[in-house]
Amino acid sequence: MKFTVHRDKKECLIPSSALAVAGLKKEKELRLEVESGVVVVLRPEMNTQRLLSVGEFLHSLADRMIEAVALECGDCLCCGDCLDDGDEDCECDHCQSREECRGISIPDCLLKQAGIGTDCGLQADVEDGIVIIQALPGGEDDSSANGIPESARLVFAKDGVCISHLRELLYGNKPIKY
Repeated sequence: MKFTVHRDKKECLIPSSALAVAGLKKEKELRLEVESGVVVVLRPEMNTQRLLSVGEFLHSLADRMIEAVALECGDCLCCGDCLDDGDEDCECDHCQSREECRGISIPDCLLKQAGIGTDCGLQADVEDGIVIIQALPGGEDDSSANGIPESARLVFAKDGVCISHLRELLYGNKPIKY
C-alpha cells in the first residue's frame, strides 16, 4: 500500500493510518534505516518471522524498481554495447553493423589525464559535428560497475535490456515512476 507524506518546513509526519497498516501504530519506539533517497521505518527488534517477512517485502520492492528501469530501457538494440555478448549475429538498429558499433578505445593515459578511471563507463554524444565523450556515474570508487548494482546487471543481461539506454538513463538522471 502506498501513502503520500506531506512535509512542513521542520517536520515530516507519518500518517497514523500508514503506521496502522504496517502494524506499528502502538510501537513506542521506531527504528529508521536511512540511505540516500530512502527511509525505512522498522521496529527496533523483530522475531525471525517478521524479519523474513520484511526482507521479502523489501526484495519485492527492489524487484519492482528494477523492473521499472528495465521497462524504461526497452529491449536491446544489439549495438554490441551489452553486458552479455552472446549473440554474434546481432546488428545495430542504426547502422546495421555490429562490427562498426563495438565502441571506441581510448588510451589509458588520456583517461587518466581527464580524471576518468580506466574501468569507468563512457557516454558518447554528438553535438554540432563534435563527438563528446564523458564518464558515466560509478567507476573505480563505486562498488557497482558503471553505477549498476550487480543484482540488476544480472537481471538486465538475462532479460535482454538495452544497456545503451540504461547508461543514457543513468547519465541523464531522468526520474522513472514505479
